Amino acid sequence: MNDIGFWYPILKRSGVNTPKTIIVNTYEDKFPVREIQEAMFKIGFPCFFRGGNIAASLKHKWEE
Repeated sequence: MNDIGFWYPILKRSGVNTPKTIIVNTYEDKFPVREIQEAMFKIGFPCFFRGGNIAASLKHKWEE
């Protein structure tokens, strides 16, 4: 229940103002760089990247 994929759609439907948001799912040790880049370009810059699940544990591997 602490997953943005769970609570963000509920929040959005509630009518609360939210920033442009695109959810990119990560699986196990895979970090979908291309999908993240595409989402960032769709939203525009500056943008905020929030990592969750495996993305948070991969923050130290950003050069890869």
